Amino acid sequence: MKTKKIIAVILVLACTLCLAGCGEKTSESGVSVYGVYDFWNYSIGNFTYNAEKVSTVEINWVGGKIDIVPSESGTLSVAENSEALDEDEQMRYRINGGKLTIHYCKAAYTKAISSDSKHLRVEVPEGVNVNINNVSADVNVADIMLGKVKITNVSGDIRFASLACNELKIEVVSGKVTANEIISGKFSVNGVSGTVDIAKIAASEIDIDTVSGKTTLVLAKKCDVDVSGVSGSVNITLPTEAGATVEFSTVSGDFVSLLPHKTSKNTYTFGDGEMSVDVETVSGNLYIN
Repeated sequence: MKTKKIIAVILVLACTLCLAGCGEKTSESGVSVYGVYDFWNYSIGNFTYNAEKVSTVEINWVGGKIDIVPSESGTLSVAENSEALDEDEQMRYRINGGKLTIHYCKAAYTKAISSDSKHLRVEVPEGVNVNINNVSADVNVADIMLGKVKITNVSGDIRFASLACNELKIEVVSGKVTANEIISGKFSVNGVSGTVDIAKIAASEIDIDTVSGKTTLVLAKKCDVDVSGVSGSVNITLPTEAGATVEFSTVSGDFVSLLPHKTSKNTYTFGDGEMSVDVETVSGNLYIN
């Protein structure tokens, strides 16, 4: 098992929760303290921006919802349902060096904010890089083409409609990752207590490490696949007429497949065995379809 890697992910997520701009931590007095960040040169509230001036979008958020939607317009909008929010509770933003940075509210704000009032909608142009650091909000990504995408999520679900990107990296604690379709270079998920369910994926490389939760992948093209999990089944559908060499290491899980294959100890060969599929579990079964 990739224990060191999983521990590293947990530490990264803990730091995101407690220290990063999206995090919410508790002061010595017991009140909530939202993200602490360098607050200089930030503007307040809903806004528009010029697509040509932004190549990277970073969002630091703590509750409610985040919707990422495409737009071909030269002037793009970013808005939250802020009618019920005081000025200190409204989002902050700035554009610097081609990077748009968005924060949940005023730095180190100490009063509780209703998540019902923090539904964020961000229009982005095609091809930009997107980095989301989030606690307790669901993230929804519409049909879109992006550059590099990284989402760090604690206690919230991540949903993709149809995403095409250069690289997709997800780190998640206690949340589902679901997608209708993903087209990507490298696709990786590191998670604790959450399911991964991808209805269709075409990637050059797939790497998934989870502690608990079911993993379901329907492969649309040949690629190397590496899945590691402590508990929870792994269900992989191979591309049509694709051959694969499957290595399955487990403590108490079972290998199940109705497809024709050859077996040698923990190795299962389908067709010409061209693809490499490496799966490790402690108690989860592996299903190859």
